[in-house]
Order: sequence, then C-alpha cells, then structure tokens
Amino acid sequence: MNLIDRCNSFFWVVVTVLVAVPVDAAEDGRGPIHIVGKAFYQTPSQAFQHAKDGDRIEVQEGTYNDVGILKANNATVVGVGGRPRIDGKGKISDGRAIWMIYGNNTILDNFEILNEDNGKRGEAAWDQAAVYLRGNTLTMRNMFIHDNMQGFFNETRAGNLCNLTVENSIFERNGDGGGHSHNLYVNHNITKLTMRGVWSRDCKGGHIVKVRAHESDIQGCLFTDLDGISLGWFLDFPNGGNHKFVGNVVARKTKDGDILVPYGEDRFDNPAPHRMLIAQNTLINDGDGHFFNVSHITAEVKQNIFVGPNSNDEKNQVGNNQVVEKNKLKNPKEYDFRVGEPKPGAVRYASFAFDPPGSVKNRADSNYGGYAP
Repeated sequence: MNLIDRCNSFFWVVVTVLVAVPVDAAEDGRGPIHIVGKAFYQTPSQAFQHAKDGDRIEVQEGTYNDVGILKANNATVVGVGGRPRIDGKGKISDGRAIWMIYGNNTILDNFEILNEDNGKRGEAAWDQAAVYLRGNTLTMRNMFIHDNMQGFFNETRAGNLCNLTVENSIFERNGDGGGHSHNLYVNHNITKLTMRGVWSRDCKGGHIVKVRAHESDIQGCLFTDLDGISLGWFLDFPNGGNHKFVGNVVARKTKDGDILVPYGEDRFDNPAPHRMLIAQNTLINDGDGHFFNVSHITAEVKQNIFVGPNSNDEKNQVGNNQVVEKNKLKNPKEYDFRVGEPKPGAVRYASFAFDPPGSVKNRADSNYGGYAP
C-alpha cells in the first residue's frame, strides 16, 4: 500500500469513528452541550454515558422509552421545544429508578417521568423511584412525575452537604398502595429541602410528602387528596428537625383519627433544633383527625385558616388562627380553596388561587417572607 492509499485508509477510519459516536453539538462557555433527538443521541441514557463534569444535556421534545444513569457532576439536563416524556414502561436502571443520579450538583428541568416499576411491592418496593439521588445536591424544576412506585427517593452519603430543591412541579399517583412508597420520599442525609410552587396530589397509599431532611422550607405549594387514597398521615416529618411551612394549601379527605401534619413520631434523630413554623396556610381536614401533633416541640402555629370538624380545638390550642366553614370556600372540588366570604379580620393571605406550574414570587402581604404562585 502506497502513502496515498494509507492516508485514505486512515481518513475513512477517522470518519467512521466520528459517525459512530454521537458528537457534541455546541459549547456554551461552561462545557459541551449534548443534544438528544434525531440528529445526535437517540436517548437521554446515551448522552448520560458520554457526559463529563459541567456538561449540559438538551433533550428535544418527544417520547423516550428509556432509563439511565448520570454520573457527571455539575450537569444540567433540560427538556427543550416542549416537555419530553420519559416513559420507563416498567424498566429501571441500576435496579432502582428510571433516572439514577450519582453526580453532585445536578439540575433536572422540564421533564415528564412515568411508569417506573421493577415488579416489587410493599416493603420491597420502598427504595425505588422515578428519580433516585445517590449524589449530593439536586434541583428539579418544571417536572411532572407520576404513576411510579415512588416519585423521588435518595440514598445520600452521611456527613456531606446535600440540598434538594423542587420548584414548579407536579407529583401525582406515585405509590403502590401498600403505604411504603410516596409521592416524594426525602430520606435521611438531605441537609435542607426547599419546595416552591409544587403540587403533590393523590399519592397511592403513601405520604404526599415524607420529609426526613434535617431542615425544610416549604412555601407556596398545594397538597391535595380529595378521594382519600393517600396515607392518613399526610405530610410527614418523622425525625424532627427545623422546618418552615408557610403559605401553602393542604386539603385531604382524612381517615378516622389520623393527623394531617405529624412531626417526630419515629424518633428525634435529626440535628437540633426541633421546631416548626406553620403560618399563613389554608388547611382543610375533612375527617375527625387532628391537624398537628406539635405540643412536644417548639412550634409557632399562627395566622392559618382551619377548615374541618376539629378546627375550633386546633385554633384554641395553637393561637392566632381563623376557622372557616367549608361551604365558604370558593370551589374545593375544582381545587379553588380561596375563602369566598372571609370573616371580618380573616387572614386573607393564607388563601390564594394555585395554578401550577408557575413562577413564584415574594408576597408583599406575608409577615414571614412567604411565597406564592
């Protein structure tokens, strides 16, 4: 073979390799942008495999029957041109989830994720989820996560700073009916949970949100179950810690005797202080259960609206709150829990129209820096 033939052979080897491996489409100053769609990677999992620290993955609108593992740190994964649909169709990655996140400081933005199911049920299904975090620190925005064994779960490393932020997202119908899987299961070793503009609804047999995080700041969110399919212990803070729950709407068809917002019923093994601020919320509790069990901690429960059979008892126990009859709410069946005819002096800023997902902003009428859509 002469020199020209050798050069031509080398050229075609290089071309073949470049065509066989999807290429990065662009640079944005921080790192390569991996494009998922017809022109480049065919599935998000292919892009996950090639992503390096600091990369951005853009997933074009469409349906992807795909599961994957992301190991890169400081990665951003975003849906573009619409909201991509990630349908696991019963498949899972790494034996745990549709998307396994091993990297640190990850952002997931604008995805629908559904149909995670490894076939296990009950206690055997408790540690699987649509999104499973094993790294440290995750932000999820504009997500629609539904019909999985669990919407979110984490198994993060003790002693590391690990924050979870969820914004402008919907979680619904996650769970297997057995009570061990939830819409969001924020497990041990999350340093701080922040939620803004989230609607969590109709968890199948589990908690709307289960929070084992050391600290949380939950504002401007909606938590509903009008059919009574969720656990009676609705918003659960079982390990104590320091929590702020301000400017939310909670509406549940309760089971007999259950607590709407239980605190510390497992053990107080989160770092002190053990306290809770519950302010400027609208809380609708249809059954004979109590709203809170906060008498054993430092708690501020003030400027809330209570609706339900035990409202007067709760109001008298915890202080400056208002009681409103359910027939005074505008349209609860259509998730409009605003007070149509507030009593004189009623706390109007505890009652607002929620239309997620949407942006959140500071509320000028809040004494606590509260947020609302």
